[in-house]
Amino acid sequence: MTVAISPALSRIQGITGFFENDTVVSTQAIGTVQAVFFSVEEQGSRAYRKVMAQWPEQCWFLKEGPFAPYQTLSQKHETPLSFFKVKAGIDDSDWCEPSSDQHQRIERFIEQWRASRVSWRNGHPRCQQKLPERFILGWLDHDDVSAGKAQGREALHQLMESIAEHGDDEVDVVVSCNAIMETRCIEQEVAPLRQRRRVIIINTPCHVHDLLIAAEQTHVVNSWVGLDARMRLLQVHVAGRPPYHDQPSLTVLLHTLLFERTLLRHPEHDCPTTPEALLEWLALQRCHLDRFPATLYALGFSRWKLPVLKDYFQGSQIHRITDIDTVPDDACLVVWGSRALDDYPGAEKLHQKNSYQIVRLEDAFIRSVGLGAHLIRPISWVLDEKGLYYDARTPSALENILQHHVFSESDIRRAAQLRQRLIETNITKYNVGSRVWRAPDRVSPIILVPGQVESDASIRFGAQTISRNMDLLKSVRAAHPQGYILYKPHPDVLAQLRAQGMDEEAAIHHCDELVTDAPMAELLDVVDEVHVMTSLAGFEGLLRGKKVVTYGQPFYASWGLTIDHAPLPRRERRLSLDELVAGTLLHYPTYVSLGTGFYMTAEDGLEQLLDWKKNGTYNPSTLQRIMVKARRKILDYLKR
Repeated sequence: MTVAISPALSRIQGITGFFENDTVVSTQAIGTVQAVFFSVEEQGSRAYRKVMAQWPEQCWFLKEGPFAPYQTLSQKHETPLSFFKVKAGIDDSDWCEPSSDQHQRIERFIEQWRASRVSWRNGHPRCQQKLPERFILGWLDHDDVSAGKAQGREALHQLMESIAEHGDDEVDVVVSCNAIMETRCIEQEVAPLRQRRRVIIINTPCHVHDLLIAAEQTHVVNSWVGLDARMRLLQVHVAGRPPYHDQPSLTVLLHTLLFERTLLRHPEHDCPTTPEALLEWLALQRCHLDRFPATLYALGFSRWKLPVLKDYFQGSQIHRITDIDTVPDDACLVVWGSRALDDYPGAEKLHQKNSYQIVRLEDAFIRSVGLGAHLIRPISWVLDEKGLYYDARTPSALENILQHHVFSESDIRRAAQLRQRLIETNITKYNVGSRVWRAPDRVSPIILVPGQVESDASIRFGAQTISRNMDLLKSVRAAHPQGYILYKPHPDVLAQLRAQGMDEEAAIHHCDELVTDAPMAELLDVVDEVHVMTSLAGFEGLLRGKKVVTYGQPFYASWGLTIDHAPLPRRERRLSLDELVAGTLLHYPTYVSLGTGFYMTAEDGLEQLLDWKKNGTYNPSTLQRIMVKARRKILDYLKR
């Protein structure tokens, strides 16, 4: 099918993503198309009149749909999510009755909605205002000001009349106007109501969910929040005439407005989508947006890392600091890795404060094509409020997930599919190396010993008995004198970004072969066993069904899946491989799309990594690398 869109619509970012398998052309070629779409504002334009005169059956309008465009604190552009599709010249007020199957689908959608924290507008941060124990909510947003500020003030007047008529005089009122008009104007309209009760005004954009579920009743004019309240079985009064106002049946309403007459676009995939898939995506965004406090203090980060930090903390304002002494009481600190807070300037003042929360960041397990030390931007980080996955001294957030989380059937199914996809595509953490390694004939077992950077925190905090690459290699040789042992140095060591381990240059004397440029995934496919201190290669070996022997205490040890020389007794639970994968790859990391800047699932992260690996889609240019390195050196020199 070929469709045409008007010049006004063509200027909307992502507009072509609303049309599935359609060829989208301009209105210059309307004689060859099956449908022509205009914005409502173009109804009187010359182009619209021409199409209506010659091809009235092909003429349609697109107007703003129920899901508002999405934008967060860190996003520069709004991303459209929905449009109503309206046939020109046709009355669209008729309601569509759903079939039995459609009715069940809508009921499932409503259950999915109630279990989430989404609404029809979803990019704003949580409300920071302290709320009364009992209150009535009066809500206005951009649905009430489509015709300008005068209409917004009229809507506020209607809202006040609704609250005065239906609200309990003994209950406080919270009026949230989302910065659609000046606070002075709001104060004037609210003044009569204030003579009888306490009124709290919130005039900064905020997400409605917490307000909505806490309010005793909600009053709206034209906002879609009224439909949100109906879907959650909350008491709501609608003072205006929004599209949903005159339909008593919620299933008929949703079937008509959302499932039949609305075009939806998936922001990550840039293609048409279903209400269920869009709701799932929005729920993922809100889960991450609401996870941390509104204000965070990034301690010890250079300025060049700030854009990445903002991508991973999209619901918070980030303040970069270099001295703990500048942190207010009860603050939330963001730090990189496992560095002790006592090592930062001003740490002596930290112990005098009442309390503070610490979020530690580290590279996750599906990271990038290339090394972080080469300034390659990550697809995933872990944001851990308890510790870090490689620090075995105390339980991390990952260990808590693996120890206590009840994994659903969906978790297990997704984990199995993700694990199979990782194996099929030979994806590992860094995805470097190019040589094909072939196993010698008639040797068994083939044992892979991956080297690590001996100064890394994972060795210091997770390898108590054997903490040197050569000690590990010698132990493996002693235990397997007839085995064919491969030693693969760490990629950062090979790239001369990190120092060799003690006596590591003598590794060839304790193994059968030193492998430097073969991809880790290809080695794991052909070896029989993987012996590690704490290396992630052990986890990647488990994914491929290999025998894994640990000499330290990595996050995947002591769950019944590995042979452990230093077991960790506090890990009491026995896990299946797919439960380990679900906790480690689905629930623990945070994935941020390099293409859109939005949060994404592990599955989308993997597909993005495959595209990157195959096509070099997200490789920084040589000039970008030079500029970033130069900027980093200058900032480090100035200690800013």
